Amino acid sequence: MKQFQQVNQAAITIQTHWVATLKAREQMKQFQQVKQAAIIIQRHWVATLKARQQQKQFLLTRRAAITIQRHWTATLSTRQQLKQYHNSRGAEAAAKTIPTNQTGSGSQH
Repeated sequence: MKQFQQVNQAAITIQTHWVATLKAREQMKQFQQVKQAAIIIQRHWVATLKARQQQKQFLLTRRAAITIQRHWTATLSTRQQLKQYHNSRGAEAAAKTIPTNQTGSGSQH
């Protein structure tokens, strides 16, 4: 009977260790799954932050381009207006200096 109790106790010890090993494996598996989920969340968050930064940079560049385009359009408009002004002033001056023929018919007898 004593030998039976020793064998029984040995079997219980082996089973206890085996169950503990199985539980440890399951916990390790769950830990790995949680770790992978955390890595995925972190990657998505980093990608979101990078996307926000790129969007800010794009908007800044876009605003700068629009500002440059506005200034260039204003410069071209000013040049065109000055050209028209100078052309009209030149036409007025030319009209004042050109003598007109006031004889009328143009034939002399």
